[in-house]
Amino acid sequence: MENFVSSSQLEKLGSFLSVKGKRYLFYHQDADGVCSAALWMRFFQGFETRAREGPRIEEAFVQELLEEQPELMVFLDLPVDQEAEKVKRLSKIPGCRIIIIDHHIPEEDMSNENILHINPKFREDVYLPASYLVYRILEKLDKKVEPLIWMSVIGVIGDYGFKECRELLDKCRTKYPDLLYVRPLESKLGKGAELISAAITLKGLRGAARALDILVRAKNYKEFAENRFLLQWKGIVQKEIDKILEEFKEKKEEYPELNLIVYSIESKLSVSSVISSILARLYPDDIIIVKKKTDSGHWKLSVRSQTGLINVGENIKKCVKGIGSGGGHKKAGGALVQNWDTFKERFFKLLVS
Repeated sequence: MENFVSSSQLEKLGSFLSVKGKRYLFYHQDADGVCSAALWMRFFQGFETRAREGPRIEEAFVQELLEEQPELMVFLDLPVDQEAEKVKRLSKIPGCRIIIIDHHIPEEDMSNENILHINPKFREDVYLPASYLVYRILEKLDKKVEPLIWMSVIGVIGDYGFKECRELLDKCRTKYPDLLYVRPLESKLGKGAELISAAITLKGLRGAARALDILVRAKNYKEFAENRFLLQWKGIVQKEIDKILEEFKEKKEEYPELNLIVYSIESKLSVSSVISSILARLYPDDIIIVKKKTDSGHWKLSVRSQTGLINVGENIKKCVKGIGSGGGHKKAGGALVQNWDTFKERFFKLLVS
């Protein structure tokens, strides 16, 4: 799907990018977010980059930006329309423009005179990761982006956007047959997504920033994939993943009547999302909930359902009201909640209704 952005939106994008002054680029701390940011930075310089854990916008963050008075803010792979009122406050900074390029389930189209909001779901219910969207936008702006198609595909693989990005994957496979095999997850580019994920799992926001810097500087995939820091971090994280998956055999909670598996993990690393994705591949017919208690006493949840029989993102939004925040996509989502028992009761009710 290439018609997710109109000619008028591209014109508006070009106008916003011509604005001089302080520029910020905020991106989601996952492989898709990092790759979309790397593609952006390859063609648009002068941005201060910051990784973000998700769409939640803290009041301290708003106050900082109000004091900084930036002229341009870009949000990639972040559904900040979930924090619409705060974004609108930021858009009132004198002379400021805001660009949002996202693919999560939208709550509202925030486009106005000072905001450009691009999301393919405004036009059609499709799943197109942000790294795909940025690549296509760069193409439409006549940027020489094709040599970097491998970078876009790493982001697509990281977000499991295989089906509706097939044309992009086929094009990449033709250009770089040694990097992308028939099964993307098992290919070299699939391993590239794992490298980024490991950096974030081990180092958090700093890991995302380091992975972004390495991608922006890399002359090619080989230089990126052979970075010694990324390889070292991947080894550490893989050991932890192997341990947790071994424990899963004994500790998992199974609810056959709901086709549901719940698994509570204990780890110093933030591996909930990684583990849930692995389990979703191992148990494609089941709904997977991986939960982990945070230092603050909250529960971080990662939910997967490969069958598509339920809308994970929408169900999470219904279940977190009053107890936390969360959302996501049709087949994958996450949440941070204060009360696991309340979330569990609500989620189970949705499954039987």
